[in-house]
Amino acid sequence: MFFVFGAGMASSYGQAASSAVDLASIEGEAPPKTATTSYVKSDCDTAPGLIITDDGSIENGYSGNPNVVSSIAIVERFSITDPGQLAKVCLAFLTFADGNLDVEVVVFDDDGTDGDPGTELASLPVSLSGIPAATPPAPYPLVWHDIDLTSLDLTLGSGYVYIGARWEPDNPNTFLAADESPETPLAEGRVQMDSGWDPIQVRYPDYRSMFIRPQVIPADTPPVPVPFANWALYSLVALILGFVVIGFRRVF
Repeated sequence: MFFVFGAGMASSYGQAASSAVDLASIEGEAPPKTATTSYVKSDCDTAPGLIITDDGSIENGYSGNPNVVSSIAIVERFSITDPGQLAKVCLAFLTFADGNLDVEVVVFDDDGTDGDPGTELASLPVSLSGIPAATPPAPYPLVWHDIDLTSLDLTLGSGYVYIGARWEPDNPNTFLAADESPETPLAEGRVQMDSGWDPIQVRYPDYRSMFIRPQVIPADTPPVPVPFANWALYSLVALILGFVVIGFRRVF
C-alpha cells in the first residue's frame, strides 16, 4: 500500500462545460499516429528501478475545467514488488499556456474505499518550467520533468501505491500527458476533482496509461563496487601506514 496524487477535478485538452477536459476534445479528434514524437531523452527511460506503463507516445492530456474545478489530482496505481525508497518520479505535461506550472507530487496508500487512494503518505510542491506546447497532430511532444523525491525519505513496502500530481487548473490549461494507444495495457488510475475519487476512464474514456514513471530503489540494492585499482591503492596505503607504525614503535 502506498501513495497517490491529491484532490481536484479532471479535464483534458478539448472539453468545455464539463468538469473534465482533455487535449483531444479541445483540439478535435486525435488523428492516428503519423509522426515521430519530439522527444527529450533523460534518465526517465533507463534508470534502474523505474516503473513504466506508457508506450512513450502521447495521444492526449487531462486536466480540469478551471471554470468548474478548483483542484485536480490524477494518480496511477503502481505495484511495488521490491520494497525500497521512492527516489524520484518523472512526469510529462502539455500546455496551452506559458509552459510553467506549480504542482504537488502526491503519494497515497491504496487503503481507501474499494482500493481507492486513502492515506496521503507524502506530497512535495514543485515548480515546473519548459512544458511543451500541444500542437496537433498527435503524438504530442514528450518532455520529462525528472523530480527528485529523496527528500521525502519515503520507503515503500510490498503492495500497491498511488503516485501522481495535484494542481489548480489554469486558463489557458495545462494537461498531464496520457497514453491512449489501444495496444497499451490499461493501467489502474484515479482522478479527483475537488473531492472524491473516480477511475480515470470514467472521466476520460480512451485512457490507457498516464505519463507517470516512479523510481523505487530496492533496499537490498548492493553498493557500487570499488574498482580494483582503488583496492590496490588502499592496500598500498594500509601497508605503508603499517610499516610507519611498526618503525615508530621500534624507535621509541
